[in-house]
Amino acid sequence: MHAFSDEIASEQRRLAAINDWFLLYDDVERRRDCPNTHHEQLLRRADEMDRLGLVEWTEWRDLRRLADQAFLKAIAGDDYHMLTPSGAGCLQAGASASHSWLITINAGCSAIASEDHNDGR
Repeated sequence: MHAFSDEIASEQRRLAAINDWFLLYDDVERRRDCPNTHHEQLLRRADEMDRLGLVEWTEWRDLRRLADQAFLKAIAGDDYHMLTPSGAGCLQAGASASHSWLITINAGCSAIASEDHNDGR
């Protein structure tokens, strides 16, 4: 009976650690604010889960790959260009070669505006 409850507790620790990792992974605001730190934290957590034996090596590898992909997306600016079909998403962006562009972050976060510099063409 005691072995069964230990097994359940071990699986609960494993699931809690994986859930915490994905909560950090899904934190777009943190990733957007500091991609390097976000990436390092994801890698450290994956390494710690591996060290504690909470994940298999293939799971550890997959977590690290996800962290790397999220980092590459963040530094490419993909987190700033999330649009919904209705345009009511986290970010709205409009661009035109001959018009000014405006990125508005809904929910009162901030707004960034810039004018295209027309070179006379």
